[in-house]
Amino acid sequence: MPSRLSVSGSTTTDWVAYLTIIGVAVLGFSSLPAGTPLWPAVILLVLFTVAFVLSPSMPAESRAAHRTIYAYLIGQTILIAGLMLLLPEKHWAFAILFFVLSSQVVTLISSPACYAWIGLFTAAAGLIFILKLGFPAGLYEVLPFTGGYFFFGAFTYAWAEADSARRQNQRLLNDLAEQHRRLQEYAARVEVLTEAQERSRLAREIHDTLGHVFTTLDVQLELLKRLPMDQEEQRRRIVIQAQEMVRQGLADTRRTVHAIQPVGLESLSLVEAVGALVSNFQETCGLPVTWETAGELTSISPRLVLPLYRVAQEALTNIRKHAPNAAFVQVHLERMGATLCLSITNGPSQKASPGPGSGQGLAGLKERVEALGGSFQAGLTPEGGFQVRAEITE
Repeated sequence: MPSRLSVSGSTTTDWVAYLTIIGVAVLGFSSLPAGTPLWPAVILLVLFTVAFVLSPSMPAESRAAHRTIYAYLIGQTILIAGLMLLLPEKHWAFAILFFVLSSQVVTLISSPACYAWIGLFTAAAGLIFILKLGFPAGLYEVLPFTGGYFFFGAFTYAWAEADSARRQNQRLLNDLAEQHRRLQEYAARVEVLTEAQERSRLAREIHDTLGHVFTTLDVQLELLKRLPMDQEEQRRRIVIQAQEMVRQGLADTRRTVHAIQPVGLESLSLVEAVGALVSNFQETCGLPVTWETAGELTSISPRLVLPLYRVAQEALTNIRKHAPNAAFVQVHLERMGATLCLSITNGPSQKASPGPGSGQGLAGLKERVEALGGSFQAGLTPEGGFQVRAEITE
């Protein structure tokens, strides 16, 4: 029945209503006594169908709209009553048209007023049934129609409510999907802006460090140039101070540059960048290196790429320094669910460096990984080698 619930729903229910009207026409105009005038009834049925096609498609929201709907419903009721009176032999067939009207009224008028209209349709049909069949036979015959009218009205109302809830849920899902997409875009923008701000900060630090070193060197070199050649001790002291200044500036610059994203990561994925590190390490050190990956590694959060790259870089650097003759080197990158795991393991070395180093590089990496909510371990293996392992969850 016509409910105007949605584009697909209204198309289906309208066709059901049209088929019902056709069925009523077949039942009402067939097997009539000879000489029964049909044209008046045909005209009324055509008027009913045209009015149904042109009927309001939305619930009334103003007084003018209410008046239009009321006039439409009264007119349709009169047309159905006229059909039932013109062809008394088939009055029951035309009473079926009230099913169409009962289903339509619940979509045009809010509850409980819509059920009052269904009561009016029942009263009109019952009155005609009693006029044709008498009392109480007419009342008994109209009772099944009465139940049908209210059932069709209630069913269509429930369908309209369910369809309205479904469309509302779909709108909410679409809104949530759009908001999620926007949040992802905002997060990506914030990440890019944060990286740009960090680059600017590091650039200022490098500028300040190098500016201080070069300015001091310029002053000392100018002083060295003006000192007489016979003041060897003073000239020597200036050179030592200059060397110390260069070493300090170089150390500060290295610490700052260590935090900047390598150029390779701007054009390569993490897998490609670590693979390039491994290839370079193998070429320069001549050690056997096993490079393995596992899991889905094509989409890694940009915030995790640099820390993991630095872990691989620092671990390979330490092997080059402290285990140049390691029996083997293994580099393994794996995704386990939402967790990324990178491990660099080297076997025992016959000519291991006697000093373990300052450990500042590993300590810095540990802080960096743990700041992202990950875990970092570095230590000896049971075989006498060394392993660096970092795990970070996206």
